[in-house]
Amino acid sequence: MTVSQEEPPCTLGQRLRYCRQECQYNVEDIAALLKRKPKTIRQYEDDTRPVPFKDLWLLSCLYCCLLYTSPSPRDRSL
Repeated sequence: MTVSQEEPPCTLGQRLRYCRQECQYNVEDIAALLKRKPKTIRQYEDDTRPVPFKDLWLLSCLYCCLLYTSPSPRDRSL
């Protein structure tokens, strides 16, 4: 097993980008879901624009809910 030597994301923008990439969304997908321009999403991820609470809440729901919709190995055994 290889341990990653990368630094964990530490700013809000870095965390948002990391979650988006882990969920395999592109900037345009997120912009459409939030009804924002792709440029705004990039600014959130670059920490050059503050993320409004409403957008942060929606993003956290989107990224967290994906964890619960993925099939687990136990589901395959039924």
